[in-house]
Formats: sequence, structure tokens, C-alpha cells
Amino acid sequence: MSSFSKIASMDGFVSERFVVHRDKLLGNYDQGGKYTISNKIIKELMQMRKIKKHTYDNSLFCISDILGIGEILFEIKYSKKAVGKKASSKIYVLEDVYKVNGYYINTIRTQIGEFVSTVDNYLQKSYDYYNVVLVDDEEGRERLGDTKNDYPYVTSKKEYDEAVYRTISDKMEKSYKDLFDSKMAIIKGESGSFASGVAEGYTNEYNAINSRFLTANGDNNYIAYNDLLDKVIEDRDGVIEAEASETKELYVRFEKPISDLAKNYAEVLVDADKQAKKMLGKGALEKYEELEQEVIDTNRLVKKSPAYDCGVIYNNITTADMEKDVLASKNVKSKEKVKDISSISSKLKSIVRSNKTIIKEKELER
Repeated sequence: MSSFSKIASMDGFVSERFVVHRDKLLGNYDQGGKYTISNKIIKELMQMRKIKKHTYDNSLFCISDILGIGEILFEIKYSKKAVGKKASSKIYVLEDVYKVNGYYINTIRTQIGEFVSTVDNYLQKSYDYYNVVLVDDEEGRERLGDTKNDYPYVTSKKEYDEAVYRTISDKMEKSYKDLFDSKMAIIKGESGSFASGVAEGYTNEYNAINSRFLTANGDNNYIAYNDLLDKVIEDRDGVIEAEASETKELYVRFEKPISDLAKNYAEVLVDADKQAKKMLGKGALEKYEELEQEVIDTNRLVKKSPAYDCGVIYNNITTADMEKDVLASKNVKSKEKVKDISSISSKLKSIVRSNKTIIKEKELER
């Protein structure tokens, strides 16, 4: 499995886990904030035919457009220098997470493979290994004709999450309303500069984006309101040293409403899991249950083995200190050495990107 551990969230990772269902992500968060993509799904991602979209610096961005699933984005990052007579590259799957109804977007960037070979004709060999097709987008999609039936594990995961979201969305909206009202009441009841700064910051942010990102959804906005409030709190946290004790006390007072949200989520998820599995067809259900069993088997293995901390990169920011930990390798017919990366260690970086700006190229920070 490929995974990473996220830093502590404002609500104990409930929002992250809820977003998995809403945005039909390929992986899952556990209660400790660890995001994992199944090996079975990774295998299908590697098999997908990928259409070259554009390049930036030493990265190639590709797209797989699967009928019944939609677009899946990939980045292939090539090493700038060869080591001896060997060249290498890594492939990542990119998943967008929409916050505050799209006001800003985080991108989860998860490594799913690596290719090492001799420098001779390396670029073409990497295309063959990663299954990259060098054709125009529209023409290529029409020619390839891939469908969800070609990737049953990816399909079952997305169909399950869509079914769960339909079941729990209204109930979770109410839970987020309770959380938002409680947090705002706590903030407004404080007299310190941190709380007043957060209240003012939230009002300013709300007024700036309300007409475009909030009012269109009517009353069903409390998930977005919480995202926005958390953003304001996190942006201010640690900026003014004198506010440290007040900030800590505020977080302590948030614990009860956050605990209530987590409890509500756990309760509604029990029934939603049963309902979602009833909605899946027999074939999709079998595949999804195989994914569940893989998680169980992996957890058993982890209990007997040293833990690996795996890296995440948000918004396509590349960490400078990425350290690979090669757990297995295999020989292929061409005798190139193929390394299956099960984990990578890196620092977490997260940058908010406003959806107001149209970004034509995904820029990478070196």
C-alpha cells in the first residue's frame, strides 16, 4: 500500500474521512490521519493508459479519462541527474480536495511507483512502463475508450464512497451545523485578541467570498463554514507569540463539540456502510470487500513490523528531502530494475490555493 500520515486536524480527521466519500478519493484515512491507497487500486492505476497532457520542468503530467469513472491525474517526475548509467523517475497520482465549495483546493499527491533503468532510450522506456500514450487529449480519449469495467477495484471504491455520501450527507450537514455553532459561540464568548482576531478574520473572509462560493448552496453550507473557520484559525495560530496560551485554551474548549462530531460520524457510518453495500452490484461488492480484507491483512502485518512514516505533498509542492525506502524489487523481461515503493519519508507542506486564479500549469517548488 502507498500511504502518508497527516498532521493533526481540527476535528480529529473526521473532515478528511468525510471528504473521502464526498470527493470519491482513491484512498482512505484512518482515525489517526493515515491516508492509504490499496495495492489493488495502485496496480490498476499503473495499468491505466495515460495521455500526455503537458510538461513542466522535469515533470510530465498525464490524464486517464475513464468512462464511468472520470478523469484521474498523474505526475511523472524525472530525476535531473543520472546516477552512473542509470536514470530514474517516480509516478504520483494527484487527487483534488475541494474546500469551502471550491474556494480553495488541496491536492493530495501520492507516490504509486518508480522506474529505474539505463539512460539509453530511458524516456521511451518510461513511457512504456507507465503506459503513457502520446496523443492529443480529445483524440486520445476517443481512441482509447477505457471504461470503468476495465478497472473494477477503482470502480468499486468510487461507487461505494458515492453511495455512502448520499446516505450521510444530510445528517453530517446537521452535525457540522452543531459544530460550527458551538465553535462560534466559544469564540464570541472570549475576550482575548486571538478569539477577536479569528472572529474578525472569519467575517472578512466570509464577506469576500459569500456571493460566489457560499450563498449558491442555500442553507447547506455548514461544512464549508467549518472549513473556512478552520482556515482562519490555522492561519492565525502561532503568528503572535503572546496569544499562545489563549490559543491553547480555545482548542481545549473545542474538544467537546469536536468529540460530538466524531461520535455522530461513527454512528451514521455504521448504517451508511450497510446501505452502500446493498447499493453495489454483486461484482462491485466482491471487489470492495477484497479491498476491505486487504486493509485488515495490512493492519495485522503492521502490528508485527516496524512502522513507516510516509510522505504527503499538498498542492503539488515537492519536498526537498524526500527519502526513498525501497521495500521490494523485481526483474522484468528487459532486465531493468523496477522498484516498488511502499513508503517514502518526507515533511508535510500544505499551501492554500485560491480557486479565483486560473492555473494553466502546475508549478512545483524546488
